[in-house]
Amino acid sequence: FDVTDRWAEDRTKLALITVDESGMRAEQHSFWDLKQQSDRFVNVLKGLGVSKGDR
Repeated sequence: FDVTDRWAEDRTKLALITVDESGMRAEQHSFWDLKQQSDRFVNVLKGLGVSKGDR
């Protein structure tokens, strides 16, 4: 968690590349992009009443 947050400080640091099923389109995703998506998902879960430790 702390490591990836540190990596996300550099908005250009590449985390992964995704390729569509046809293999014709690739997208690059930075650690910052992934952190933004992760933060949004956490907020959705919190809004649904999910708490740390819930299963």
